Amino acid sequence: VNFSAVLYPTTESTCIVVVANRELDGIASEFKKGETTKVEAMEALLHTHTGKWTADGSTTGGYTWIPMYGEKEIAKIAPSMNPITGINMKRMLARIDIRNSASNFTVEEVYLANYNTIGYIAPAWNTNGQVTEPAPDTPVLPTGSGKMTEEGNAILYSVNGNTPYDGEIYTFESLAAGDAGGAGQDGEASRKDATCLIVKGKIGTGESTFYRVDFTKNGNTGEQVEYLPLKRNHKYIITITKALGIGYKSFSEALASYTVMSNLKIRLIHYDRDKVKDVVYNGQYMLGVGESEVAVTQYQNNSYAIDVFTDNPGGWKATVTAGSDWLKFEGGADAASGVANDDTQLKLKIPYF
Repeated sequence: VNFSAVLYPTTESTCIVVVANRELDGIASEFKKGETTKVEAMEALLHTHTGKWTADGSTTGGYTWIPMYGEKEIAKIAPSMNPITGINMKRMLARIDIRNSASNFTVEEVYLANYNTIGYIAPAWNTNGQVTEPAPDTPVLPTGSGKMTEEGNAILYSVNGNTPYDGEIYTFESLAAGDAGGAGQDGEASRKDATCLIVKGKIGTGESTFYRVDFTKNGNTGEQVEYLPLKRNHKYIITITKALGIGYKSFSEALASYTVMSNLKIRLIHYDRDKVKDVVYNGQYMLGVGESEVAVTQYQNNSYAIDVFTDNPGGWKATVTAGSDWLKFEGGADAASGVANDDTQLKLKIPYF
């Protein structure tokens, strides 16, 4: 997007902040030049939304805009300066997609439960108001995140057997559940109130029942299940792989089943959409990279790092084709690799000619 705005000359380093898809009249009007700190401004940049983020364009107004935030530090502002470019905007929401690879199971409805309704427009920042890079594993939430834990507040998505069901479910960031038991415990750290999905579906032509799906890491048998946070600008893909048996007869029973192993087996992929932009699937696993090609210019730094992410249990591996001795990986190697479900980088060395 290209746009212009009036900026007043400065001789000192200045941070340019851009907010998209959010009217700031009711917020910025309270800011006072020379008095309001950047930390105070970022704490005031809140957005509240209750219910579904309309994404399919089927209603009047098309869709619900997703607020975005970006900033850039510049040395000074002068009338003769070049346009300010390269401000990277990040969505303040997480996206959840549903896939179903179980041949005998049909997904009819999906509910988003225990979701937050308030969030910061800006990503996590430090004591000086600078955006933290890389982003911390634990999202920063405002005090009182407006969590909706009542059954009647769950958001319904009519899947109707569609596979995949993509680009429809969006939600605010939420913390990972952290308590060991969760029974009878309320609050942000309780498994009972962890943001989750309730899936309504049926095996073959049987009756429709309900299953709870939590956002958890893969673990070994006998280990305590570790929950994942829902982070802004991240994509979460839940694939139903097998239905071992029927679920619960009611929504409320499924919602209360957080201490019981589910009959619905799933596989969860999650990655940062800012780092991983080009993604391919082979029907079972995915591989994503931060950029699909590298453009080399004369006298440019000859070291390049490309973000790579895969959920393949064997990880990923890159090799140099025999005879292509102009390309090497970090340390002059002919091969590079990374593990599954981890943010890793492919580091290239391209010599000058």
